[in-house]
Amino acid sequence: MDWIQSVLSFNYVNQLGDSIKNNFFRVTTLLIFIFSYNIILAQIVANKNPPKTKNILKYYNYWNPYRRQLDGEHNRDFFISTPFYKTQKNKNGKLKTVTKYDSDDKKVDSWHLVWDRKGTRSEYSIKFHQNGTITRLDSLLFSHKLSEVKPGWKAKVKSKKDGRPLRFDIYDEFGIRYYFYRFHYKQRSDSMLTMETIQSSYFRSDSSLVGRHLLFMENGEWLREIHYKNSKDELEQIVKFDVSLEKEETIKTTLDSDGREVESRIIQLSYPDQYSYRFEWKPDTIMIVEDIKIEKDTIITYISPVLASTWYGLPLIQESSLSSNPIYPSYGFFFAPRGNMIIKGNKYSLGMEVVSYKIPIKNSTGFFISGVGAFAAAQYNLNYNSDWIPQNVEAALRLGGGMLASGYGVSLSGSFGYHLLPSRYYIGVYVQSIIAIDEINEGAMTGWGSLGLSFGANVGDINPDLLKPYQDKLDEEALVFNLVKQLVSKSNIIFSIDNPVMVDTIITESYFLPNAFNGYTVRTPFSLSLGSIEFNFVLEYLDYIYEPKKVNDPNYEGNAYFFGTNIVLDKLIKLGGDRLGKSILLEVGSYHSGFGICTGLELDYYFNRIPFFIHTYGKLYGLPNEEIFTGWFSMGLGVGIDLETLFLNSKSEQNAK
Repeated sequence: MDWIQSVLSFNYVNQLGDSIKNNFFRVTTLLIFIFSYNIILAQIVANKNPPKTKNILKYYNYWNPYRRQLDGEHNRDFFISTPFYKTQKNKNGKLKTVTKYDSDDKKVDSWHLVWDRKGTRSEYSIKFHQNGTITRLDSLLFSHKLSEVKPGWKAKVKSKKDGRPLRFDIYDEFGIRYYFYRFHYKQRSDSMLTMETIQSSYFRSDSSLVGRHLLFMENGEWLREIHYKNSKDELEQIVKFDVSLEKEETIKTTLDSDGREVESRIIQLSYPDQYSYRFEWKPDTIMIVEDIKIEKDTIITYISPVLASTWYGLPLIQESSLSSNPIYPSYGFFFAPRGNMIIKGNKYSLGMEVVSYKIPIKNSTGFFISGVGAFAAAQYNLNYNSDWIPQNVEAALRLGGGMLASGYGVSLSGSFGYHLLPSRYYIGVYVQSIIAIDEINEGAMTGWGSLGLSFGANVGDINPDLLKPYQDKLDEEALVFNLVKQLVSKSNIIFSIDNPVMVDTIITESYFLPNAFNGYTVRTPFSLSLGSIEFNFVLEYLDYIYEPKKVNDPNYEGNAYFFGTNIVLDKLIKLGGDRLGKSILLEVGSYHSGFGICTGLELDYYFNRIPFFIHTYGKLYGLPNEEIFTGWFSMGLGVGIDLETLFLNSKSEQNAK
């Protein structure tokens, strides 16, 4: 028994040991698996949610914004009475801000970078903290002609793929663009020379060209020449740089527009920046600018290469054989590539003009001259020969000739329009006179004159804000949204009571003197400046009614819709100071009887920090009545709302809370 027991006991122990060994192996394997799994899982989580980089401040003595390159890192104590750059990074470890400080430890400029999702490309804006000039950013790319900057002003920058700027737009602290720069880069490389030409063009806020200069860079690093031009593309000055590496000096020579030497002096040799955009270095290369054919510099001439416009109006003047009762609207269309025809050095736009018309024949019932006419028409733009007219304004004369429905004729038109840059859209007024032959009878001549509104769109790349060489693409939806946003948030809305005080006898013979009318006016934020005079575009509505003296006669009533301009005279007439606004109103519009006008004098009294103002006026309304014009003169009183001030006050209150 004892033997059997001992045997059993031995076997049991052995089995138990084997069991423990097996379980130990299993447990160990499980623990290793769990440990490895936790490590892998932690790594996955870490990759999905990388730890936020601590916002560590660093300090440098060098910053190249085109390369997004910093150099010369030191601690803060190193920069005592010495200019330096302070940097901050975003949560992903990418450079976020670079701020330049002067030797007095005061902010000069700050660069704010925004990276794409991949973290491979970035765009940036610059905020200015001190008065001065933008040439402090880059003395070669920018010009002293347009260079003022003030604290709070900003520069929005759009870059090439290599980081160098394509566009620089300078805004004040209120977001109003003061001026802008456009840059164009062109390379030339052959067995003899590698060279790059950089064109810098600078414009005022109204998109008028101030001037440009061209930089000639040998091998992309050594500056050899600078050619300065005025707004008419005329050469003003040439600056040459002759570099001597042996003597470690540079001879700077200035020539006038005729090539005569104005100044020559020796300056210290400055080697190219180690981070400059250089090409393959060829030490034996000698650049001779005169032997290099450079394409003609782009001249700012047209808003866009092609203009397509339509118009709607009424024939207000007729030859004696035609009648104005009833009046039918006329329509038209004009399409032309700009400047496609040159006569004696002047550019004309030759295109197609289509006119739709319907005009009753006098002393006949149910007889009209009507149909569609097609003309070949040439347009001459007056504003391109007048420096005082802004680039986004178009004043033109157009002469055409061709076929009418039953005969043939010639047309003479004039137009004045405003381009809503940087969008493609156009709005304006037009007048047109047509001489028609063979329309009434064979050999008979007649004619009429029309007044109307025109609407259109620029086709192709838009100049000068979006120049053709840059191949920039417009975000049409964003531009339309921005226009609507400006209209909604920056307009002035006026509610007025219109009181006729003088009415033409043509109306009073058959109608009673009316009660007051209701009117609404929208002063849009879209405007243009001609010298000291500012033109604001306005929309207006008037509800009018004259009751008849005879019971069975219809009312003389309707809704009038106007479009025109509010000519601000505050800079010319100082009476009343800043709180009293003075302006002249010029409008065209549609009455119940046809196309007419509205003009008058307006006075506005503004309150300090209150978005409301008092509006008073005297207006003359003119509208067609059968074959003649009639109308009335009104005095009005109203209340206006400045939406921009209203929204700014609301925003300030929210920020205060």
